[in-house]
Amino acid sequence: MERRPWQETLRRIAPFGAVGLLCFTVGLVMRAGSGAAPLLHFDPAHFAAGYAHMIQSLLGLEQPGVFAGALLEHGPALAPLLLLVPLALWPPPRDPGAATPGRPAALAAFSLVWLVAFGFVTGPVASTWSAYYYTLAAVGAALLAGLVLARADRWGWLALTAGLLWWHSASSGSRTFAVVDRPWVWTSHLTSFYFERASALTGTLSRHLLSLEPAPPQEARFFFATLPSWAVFQMGNGAQIRYLYRDPTLASFFYSQFSESTAADHPCRFIFWDGTSLRHLYAGSRDPFFQVGTDLLLLDRPEGAAHAFRRALASGGDRRDDLYWLGWAELWAGHREAAELSWSSFGARDDPVRWLSEMQAARAALEARDSLGARRDLMAAIESSIGRPEAHAVLGRLLGPGQPKYAMLELKVAAWLDPADGSSRRDLVRRLVAARLDEPARRELEALERVYPAWRSDTALAGAARTLEQRSDRGKSVIRF
Repeated sequence: MERRPWQETLRRIAPFGAVGLLCFTVGLVMRAGSGAAPLLHFDPAHFAAGYAHMIQSLLGLEQPGVFAGALLEHGPALAPLLLLVPLALWPPPRDPGAATPGRPAALAAFSLVWLVAFGFVTGPVASTWSAYYYTLAAVGAALLAGLVLARADRWGWLALTAGLLWWHSASSGSRTFAVVDRPWVWTSHLTSFYFERASALTGTLSRHLLSLEPAPPQEARFFFATLPSWAVFQMGNGAQIRYLYRDPTLASFFYSQFSESTAADHPCRFIFWDGTSLRHLYAGSRDPFFQVGTDLLLLDRPEGAAHAFRRALASGGDRRDDLYWLGWAELWAGHREAAELSWSSFGARDDPVRWLSEMQAARAALEARDSLGARRDLMAAIESSIGRPEAHAVLGRLLGPGQPKYAMLELKVAAWLDPADGSSRRDLVRRLVAARLDEPARRELEALERVYPAWRSDTALAGAARTLEQRSDRGKSVIRF
């Protein structure tokens, strides 16, 4: 074998080392500037956790919280065990002692040094640990195991294999994985179940999408409103979609990411998972971008909503409705002048006299049980004074039974215009929870607490809060299926 002086070797690898160090440094600086959690940690607790998880992983206990139950649920795989039986009948070697290493102490020392070295490098990333981090460390553990079991006979190996098969069945059959970045979480972040589930979901969703959209146009943008929980089908800007259709011009995003930067003027497909298959969202609507815009307003994405309303206007949607909600999207995005321009474009004007007259007419209609007439009068009142909350609040309650989405929008406007209006925000929270819009519901509940600290005494709100807690993965470090 050719030998080179160490100085020459160092000189040859120096360019790679310099480039690697530069890229590593740039990555850390960019991550720190983005406000993301630190990727690496160098405190003693993380190194201690790294070694603890190494021992845990090498013992096959990457999911200890459910391991005991899994042992009782899953027996050992029988097929590989039966295939090993003939090995027990194989003639033994003539000199059984030949397999014993000549210097066991040196081998043990080498194995321990190996374990210490390759366990050390996992310390900085212990908060995101997975069992595969310890693949190299397992070499040292394998050497130690071989040293301990060097004198085991065939029956000993067969018994050990049976036990390990059972152990493996329990480990791979556990349906859990960790989802928080914390060094002392005792479940692996990426388990065999995580990969098997992700692979199965990707295959299922891919087949459904190909059936739903066999030939999307070039430059199309897919937006997924709902997907199975903890699925990895939609990642980044849609690498899986480009691979699926063999089209590099395609891209995909989550529904809440719809915006001018993600959608622009590309053809758009809005898709949701109904629990059994993928389906088009608003497939039968004559103005789908308007529906997308109103959804995004409820999701507190005013910039994306504004772009959706502008696309609705460009595609010939209902000009009055599009301009009305475009105004609110612009206002909540911080563009007051654009909002006022949008409202004035469909005829809204401040007219206090007309506002009072229309509100009186709406009250009379309500007393006469004419809800349709009341809604019409309230909309006229809103056009006469769009910034007054009263008409929005009453209209939101009237729209509730038949048009819950527009009811929530008007209640949202009323609560924004009058933060002290606990009644409108109370109804909004309840409706958001019923619509499974949990994150907006939490934000509204936090805002309600500031004006109504005793909200927990309200049975309806307390029930809504319990529902949010039951449906939430927030605060959970491990997901169990």
